[in-house]
Amino acid sequence: MSLNIFNDIWSEFDNKGFTEEFIKGWGLELIALITRSIIEIGENADILFKETDPWRQISDLPTKEKLRDWMENIINTVCEYISLSKSSKNRKLVDMAVKLIQDNYSDLDISLNSIAERLYITPSYLSALFKSEMGITFSDYLTEYRIEKAKELLKDVKIKIYEVAEAVGYTDQHYFSKVFKNITSFTPKEYREKIL
Repeated sequence: MSLNIFNDIWSEFDNKGFTEEFIKGWGLELIALITRSIIEIGENADILFKETDPWRQISDLPTKEKLRDWMENIINTVCEYISLSKSSKNRKLVDMAVKLIQDNYSDLDISLNSIAERLYITPSYLSALFKSEMGITFSDYLTEYRIEKAKELLKDVKIKIYEVAEAVGYTDQHYFSKVFKNITSFTPKEYREKIL
């Protein structure tokens, strides 16, 4: 429930002159609904009310104004809590995707779809989450990570350029060189000459 909906309901209470007892009863039902909803999304409702007993608190409130303030505060707290919880879960998913990229960048079949499948979410959801949390697309991150790994491998002259390409997930050396140059402004050969 957003505060706008709450304000509309409260206006109805005022217009219809509902008693304090009726509003307290409604408030208790609201708390029960919020508690159930929090448990259903897999969160711990006790965190919201900590050491307090919401049932007693709402019963002890002396005026309609105090009731309104208390309920408004509860709704604000719940909205913030769910938003933070969602944000934390999203970050965890993105961190897991990043770890999967870093552990499997040499795999030719690694893709947005394959990572999303392993995380049990849709590719479009992962794509949106990744861009939102990382400020870069999944595909760009994977490419940049592969090129960073290629730069490390190019320091060893014993490793042929086609072997570097294969080691970072590219079967086509020419395509690898093109991608490498797009990111570093050098071909792999030029880069190797520059750093040695």
